Amino acid sequence: MTVRSVIIIIAICTGLIQANEVQIPATGSKNILPGTTIVSTDAITIPRLLSYQGRLTDSLGNPVPDGSYQLTFRLYSQETGGTPFWTEVQTVSVRNGIFSVLLGSVTPISSVPDAGTVYLSLQVDTGSELTPRLRIVSAAYAFLTERAANSDLLQGRDTTYFARAVHTHAYVDSAGGAERIAGLALTGLDSRYVNEGQANSVTSGMITDGTLQRADVASGFKAPYADTADYARVAPAVDSARVAGNSHRLQGRDTTYFARAVHTHAYVDSAGGAERIAGLALTGLDSRYVNEGQANAITSGMITDGQVANADLANDAVNSAKIQDGTIVNADISATAGISDSKIAGTGTVVTNFNADLLDGYHASAFLTAASDYGRYGVATDLYEGTSTLSARYINEGQTAGGDLTGTYPSPTIANNAVTSAKIQDGTIWGEDLSQMGASTGQVLKWTGSSWAPGNDSIGGDNAWVRGTPDSVLYTVRPLGIARGGAYNMLYGSNRRTHTNLGYACTTGVSGQAYSYCTVGGGYGNRTSNDYATVAGGTLNIASGQSSAVGGGNSNTASNLCTAVAGGQSNNASGPWSTVAGGHSNTASGGCATVSGGTDNTANQSFTTIGGGSANFAGGQYATVGGGNADSATGYIATISGGYGNSAAGSGSTVGGGYCNIASHDGATVGGGYFNTAGSENTTIAGGLRNMATGYTATIAGGNMNMASGYAATIPGGYADTAAGNYSFATNNNSFVPASYSNSAAFNGEVATASNQTRVGILSKASGSFTIDHPLDPYGKILNHYFVEGPEMLNIYRGSVVLDTSGKAEVRLPDYFSALNRNPHIQLTGVGTSDVYVAEEVRGNTFVIGGRPGTKVFWQVTGERQDISAEVTRRLMPVEQKKTGALAGRMLDDDFLAGCMEQLEREGKADGINFRTAAGRARYEQMKNPPRIKPVR
Repeated sequence: MTVRSVIIIIAICTGLIQANEVQIPATGSKNILPGTTIVSTDAITIPRLLSYQGRLTDSLGNPVPDGSYQLTFRLYSQETGGTPFWTEVQTVSVRNGIFSVLLGSVTPISSVPDAGTVYLSLQVDTGSELTPRLRIVSAAYAFLTERAANSDLLQGRDTTYFARAVHTHAYVDSAGGAERIAGLALTGLDSRYVNEGQANSVTSGMITDGTLQRADVASGFKAPYADTADYARVAPAVDSARVAGNSHRLQGRDTTYFARAVHTHAYVDSAGGAERIAGLALTGLDSRYVNEGQANAITSGMITDGQVANADLANDAVNSAKIQDGTIVNADISATAGISDSKIAGTGTVVTNFNADLLDGYHASAFLTAASDYGRYGVATDLYEGTSTLSARYINEGQTAGGDLTGTYPSPTIANNAVTSAKIQDGTIWGEDLSQMGASTGQVLKWTGSSWAPGNDSIGGDNAWVRGTPDSVLYTVRPLGIARGGAYNMLYGSNRRTHTNLGYACTTGVSGQAYSYCTVGGGYGNRTSNDYATVAGGTLNIASGQSSAVGGGNSNTASNLCTAVAGGQSNNASGPWSTVAGGHSNTASGGCATVSGGTDNTANQSFTTIGGGSANFAGGQYATVGGGNADSATGYIATISGGYGNSAAGSGSTVGGGYCNIASHDGATVGGGYFNTAGSENTTIAGGLRNMATGYTATIAGGNMNMASGYAATIPGGYADTAAGNYSFATNNNSFVPASYSNSAAFNGEVATASNQTRVGILSKASGSFTIDHPLDPYGKILNHYFVEGPEMLNIYRGSVVLDTSGKAEVRLPDYFSALNRNPHIQLTGVGTSDVYVAEEVRGNTFVIGGRPGTKVFWQVTGERQDISAEVTRRLMPVEQKKTGALAGRMLDDDFLAGCMEQLEREGKADGINFRTAAGRARYEQMKNPPRIKPVR
């Protein structure tokens, strides 16, 4: 449903005022004595909510169907554009189009603009924001709240600020029209008090002693009898200002620096104007103390032991004389020092503690004197023992080779017959490595009984094959795998003798496995990798499941037991016994699942089926999608015949086709149409647009935007009809049976008002009656009564009255009588006498009867209806109406007879009754004998 307009019924601001504490005097107090403090407080909390009501309608002004809607409310400070300063989303229950909400109940409204321009916007579900925005305005007496906006201010200041002062006044007196406190007029008080920024208003006596800070004094301030600080720093030494200006320095240095020295003086004496310490003039003290940067001033005794750091030494400052003998250790010498052995003093013998690491960690002398084992294995011992030992143990250039070698060193060769089979790596001898051995063309290598020698081929060419008898079959001599030669095909595994590979760059079997009877019939890049797997042809196809098969196509995969892909491209049959007949990128992943074709379809549960189409999904056991696009059957034995975007999620649910239809519950059915939803068990929607059946076993035959939410409710079609009551029925346009009324029917846009009711607009009939069980024989008879008809629409009111002693009686009619009726008529019948009359006609809702005192009078009043429904009916259906348009030449009597003549004839009651026209008779005969269409065979 597209909601295009919203009629605002009520928008009331019930509170956006900050809660404050209000001072309230005690009840009954007329005056407040001086010194009395008002302490009674009530905390008034005003809810920060807006009460808002509205009515949702469609573009024709009809109320939207009852239900829950998501509404988004926004507050703006301007009528169009801008950014909302508050947003809230609520799910709102709507009945007859009307809803009511409290704005701020989800997202608090913290404040509103002071300017008073607040506009409210509304958005329904995911639609666009409705226009125009509604301006929030005040109620009439709310203007008085402008005074309350300043109710917490005194002389423009808030009460908290005002309360900080010390006050002696006890009450406010406005006698004589003047503003007064404690009887004193406020006029002129500014002259008695200091105002902010008032010049020359603070005297010395008003300042508390000792409270002035340096920041309180202006930067240009100069104390009496004192020179400025700038002058004091450069004044002559005899000037007191110089002393003050440099009082923080001694000998031109600040006190912190001066304090580092060791002093014996006890006091500072400035008598006579000279700078002195302990009576001693400071002049000449530089010669007794070390100054910064003074050369040759620090002696060894002045340096604390251990305090000289590496950075304190100048480069090349430490020489050999400065190093204590025997104190340099290994770690002191850099690894890159480059010290030659000539720089190391010695006696000409090997230094025993100098590790040259010549041989096995031994120095030369230590190595030679080590255990005799070094003599067996080491070159050094051989050298030590002499050249004879060396020659006996090592090979010399030109020495004759022995063993499996012949010739001399350094270039000996392998001796004849020295290389045996054990010396040759398996698989490394090639055909070209073999000698011709005198063989001629066509000869083969044969065993003579003692050696291998060339011989004639006694079996003949291509001797791996034999011909059958008769000559129609070619057999291999032995069980051999068969492959097309020169095509880069590979047969893998210990059972490759059972394989057949006639493709190009194709493989059968898996290396190291024993898969049998793998077959590639042809094609390129195909692969079979399980027992009895087959790829008939195509390119890049894979049959990896046992007994799986790919008929052809490109990049197809049959990957489970007995799976099959007939052809197509990029299809995958991965469930056991699953099948993909063809198409592109289809998947059958459930057991015994089938995809007949199409593209991007998936059947992923057992026994699911997709006939074709695109992007369809069968996800429930035994589910079926016949075709279409983006359909999804996820319920057990669910079915979608086709269409687009349809969903069958319930067990046994069905969607016949259409667009974006939903059968979400067990047994639900949507025949077709657009955006229809069968949302409860066993509900049915035959078709139409945006219909919704949510009641158990509810039915909608078609139409647009209808809702059947009652149990077994029915809507045959129409627009925006609602059957919410159990067993209810609604049709036409906006007809409505509320949920509280069962077994009722609404027509012509009417609303049912009771259970077991038929509600219509104008009831027009050929005849009418009521039929009930006969009061005297309810089991054996029925009783029919017929309508009383007339050219007027009359209401009848009747009763009885007894005339009083004055012969009068006043009769009161219903309060609504004069509003509903016009042209009232009164009829009277006296009991036992005719001496009765209308003493006063109907005025308002009463009339007066006159006659003989004590007479009982029966009265009846009729009134002609004057309500709007009656007036519309008079205009649409005048008493006498010409037949025009479709009515011209048509007999209404014939229409009536066509429906009941069969019963009259069957019961023998048709005498004297006949059709007015031949067309009427023909229509009746057709109704009795409807045409039958024979099925096409």
